[in-house]
Amino acid sequence: MGRNEEKEAEVKGQESKTKLQEAIVKDEESAVKSQDSKVQNQEIKAKDRESRIKEQESKVKDKKAKFREQEENIEDDESTIKAKGKQKVKVSDGKAAKKASRDEASAADTDGQYSSVFYWHSFLLYCGRILHKVLDFYNQFFDLTPKDKAKLYSNISKHYINKGLYDKALSYLKEWSKVDPTNTEPLYQLGIALAASGNRKSAMGVFSKVLNLEPQHLGALHRRSSIMLKLKDFKAASDELEKALAIDVENPRFFYLYAVAKEGLGEIDKAIEALEKAIELDPDEIKYHQHLGFLNVSKDDHKTAAKSFTKVMELEREMEEEDDEESY
Repeated sequence: MGRNEEKEAEVKGQESKTKLQEAIVKDEESAVKSQDSKVQNQEIKAKDRESRIKEQESKVKDKKAKFREQEENIEDDESTIKAKGKQKVKVSDGKAAKKASRDEASAADTDGQYSSVFYWHSFLLYCGRILHKVLDFYNQFFDLTPKDKAKLYSNISKHYINKGLYDKALSYLKEWSKVDPTNTEPLYQLGIALAASGNRKSAMGVFSKVLNLEPQHLGALHRRSSIMLKLKDFKAASDELEKALAIDVENPRFFYLYAVAKEGLGEIDKAIEALEKAIELDPDEIKYHQHLGFLNVSKDDHKTAAKSFTKVMELEREMEEEDDEESY
């Protein structure tokens, strides 16, 4: 090979290296651009989050300002109501005072709705300004009807229940049931609060009172049978749940609890049948599939059990994917 050919070969080799380097540079530039794009997207998301945080902070400030304004109004109203109370105490004619109070209540409640006094007491109770123990004292000045009292105790007890403060709700629920004795709702809520507070025996008694007033109260049947299961009284729970299923045969929770009761009695086949029905009604409930798998394992039917456990993993994966989507 001549010198010219060697030089040409070298030039071609150099050109090839140059092209390769250019291709590498282009790939690196593309990677950098891709990274820049990701960074920009992250910056946009960060700005959106900052904007949301600022918006939330602004809302919180507005709420605080409104709350302060309400507190000031409460203090002014308390001064007014105390002054009115003193004036009423000074009235020498007791009959005239009672008549005036009834006339005021009638004028404020002509449409059959709760009186304005009720709304005042409700707001004070929510703000912790007065307790139900001093409600009778306030009744010396204002004519609170049984309907008003029932609604007051209902509002406050539900307020505490929604916060999970069952111990605080108990006294209000008891007062509610006293002023509204034919209503099953305060008794039912009282039973739930007692059970949540760990007083299962008392809760059972209260749910029994509910069922005496309303034999087909599904909530009371459900709650009472759940307590029976926790106390391992599987026969009583089974009988209770059969009553519930006779009323509502489309409730998957009743079938699930019935399966637990039958399992406790050693009736595995009936327990499996009940769980299969629960799954038919609610196929996305993980614990139904999981429990069915364990029951089949207890029968050494590992092949069928594997299907249940596979379904459990599929449902858990779907839940994780949904959580990931919500996080974005």
